[in-house]
Amino acid sequence: MIAPGAAYFMIQRDGPLRIHVIELDPRERYMALACAPVGGVPGRMRVSEIATVNSNDSRYAVAAVNGDYFVIGGTTDGELLGLNVTGGQLVSAGGGRSALVILEDGRARVARLALDAWLERPDGKHVSISAVNQPRGRNDVVLYTPAFGASTKTSARGREVVISGVKDPVQLGQICEGKVTASTQAMGDLELGPHQVIVSASGDAAQRLAGLQAGDAVKLRADLTPQPEGRVVEAIGGGPLLLRNGRVSVTWAEESFTARHSLSRHPRTAAGVKPDGRVVLVTVDGRQPSSVGMTLHGLAYLMADLGCRDAVNLDGGGSTTMWVRGQVVNSPCEGRERPVGNALLVISAAPHGPPTQLRLTPESISALPGYQVTIKVEAAQDAYYNPVKLDTTGVGWAFEGPIGTISARGEFTAGEAAETVEGAVKVYVAGVVGRVPVTVHARPAELKLTPQTVTTAPGASVRFNVIALDKEGDPISFDPALVKWEADASAGSIGDDGVLAVGPGPVGIVTATLAGVQASARTVCASTTVAVEGFEEAGTCTASAFPREVSAASERVADPVQEGHYAAKLSYDFSTTTQSRAAYLELKRDVGQAVALRAWVYGDGLGHWLRARISDSRGREFNLDFGRVDWSEWREVTASVPTEAQGPIRWESIYISEFRADRQDSGALVFDGLRAEVAAAK
Repeated sequence: MIAPGAAYFMIQRDGPLRIHVIELDPRERYMALACAPVGGVPGRMRVSEIATVNSNDSRYAVAAVNGDYFVIGGTTDGELLGLNVTGGQLVSAGGGRSALVILEDGRARVARLALDAWLERPDGKHVSISAVNQPRGRNDVVLYTPAFGASTKTSARGREVVISGVKDPVQLGQICEGKVTASTQAMGDLELGPHQVIVSASGDAAQRLAGLQAGDAVKLRADLTPQPEGRVVEAIGGGPLLLRNGRVSVTWAEESFTARHSLSRHPRTAAGVKPDGRVVLVTVDGRQPSSVGMTLHGLAYLMADLGCRDAVNLDGGGSTTMWVRGQVVNSPCEGRERPVGNALLVISAAPHGPPTQLRLTPESISALPGYQVTIKVEAAQDAYYNPVKLDTTGVGWAFEGPIGTISARGEFTAGEAAETVEGAVKVYVAGVVGRVPVTVHARPAELKLTPQTVTTAPGASVRFNVIALDKEGDPISFDPALVKWEADASAGSIGDDGVLAVGPGPVGIVTATLAGVQASARTVCASTTVAVEGFEEAGTCTASAFPREVSAASERVADPVQEGHYAAKLSYDFSTTTQSRAAYLELKRDVGQAVALRAWVYGDGLGHWLRARISDSRGREFNLDFGRVDWSEWREVTASVPTEAQGPIRWESIYISEFRADRQDSGALVFDGLRAEVAAAK
């Protein structure tokens, strides 16, 4: 918990992916979301700086993420490119891309809103305004306000009208009046004085401002369309849309983003809204060995997995930053925070009070007997999770239940347990009490070994790891020295640290035992790699689909290609039914005594499951799993042949499948360099 109604957590996934999440209720008494542009726009500041300068004792940021896209470099460095509203004031608008919108009653919405703005001339005619505080393009009419900066930064190729005496000209939905004090042609970059705005036009649109003269009375109005169901007080632009009404809907083309931006893995920032009104803010680290980033479709599925009904992508790449309670919690890909054009702040107005709770690490313990961990007092907090200074030199310890022992330095050791025991370690500091819930398990409900299957050459070295789980599937901590390792002669020899020296094969079994519970993994030794198909010849494969509502097509393509001159493309359409569905690239290739199949795959990032179908000498069919296609570049994938499959093996097809009803879309995969790993001779 980081504030009343707001929590932060981190998710580590295979990929690898490191995901940081803030979940909050903007309708909670002390909670609010705020779009915070940099003062003196255009300009840039780090997210941590934006959070700090927008905080005071009574209203302060407890978390923040980067916001909208912006210009980098040049005279307009930091210029925002989408919809931005703060305190009901329109800071920028243009382009009509998706945004996160906060209404006056605290409700959050993801919406694609366009600007509806005009200048009324003395003759009553309206001049449509295409953007507010945006770069002026060809045949554009742009409104510039003091929120933009000291001047318009426009070129001399246009006409600009200075309007003075305006009061709050960009409060959404309000009409403001003023007088023309200057009307210029071919000057550009006019200064913005106090209580002034400038309407600037280029190309043919400049004629719409012709005839306006000093002293003319005019009116201005700026609003959004379609009209939201309440007054917009905050909005932060981004795009494209990721989810609409619980369904994946990545509108990158409609919102003028490139396919490369959508289909490549990058660091990402996103905002979503759950059906109950709670808001989810997410960053995904990328371009690093510890986290490779996501495609936009992968990000959309992540937001759906987190329970969002609607979601929007925000600026990403080097801008991706999440700041929580004074520190950047993610890992920006450039090694440091990039200064950005604005940020989305999680604001708390909760009062500060005396210390009432301790922040302890670990927050909870679930362990087997003998596990040791040091409990640390990280900080003291008031009732609203605000940090409070507290002398932590004198710490007292106590137990709830017979869960183990603890030293004066906080070194906890889980005790023996004939059955599951629950309790807690209580921590006392200067009259403040903290509590770490503890569960000591007599044994795990399940063990898992990783990797589950490894295909390698004899003599190689492989490290296996044990994961202990309780009956709910949550991890249990344990002393690694308690794991007993065994490997059969085919697998090789394994040490107490779980490192296997791979034996002769062809197939071996590694077993781990912990507290009487066992788990096994398989080793497959391959001595030969056999080329199966490179698609260099025409007519080498066909496509099929299931059920009949699904369409699929195959073709030989010259781009993209991983090796040689050609590859095979499989196109599919899963949007026509909610049943389990699949599209097959039919192969029907004999692969002998294969123990594993390999393929180069150019993914589409849509997250469907890639599998292979094989048959053995007894006519039995098996489905092999390559994993979910969450990548959008070339990647080599491997799947092991089940030990019960008796050779010779026939590779019938490679296929893409989906069983979830809400994942209805169409895509295409490209295959190249299909190979088989053949078992070493006994």
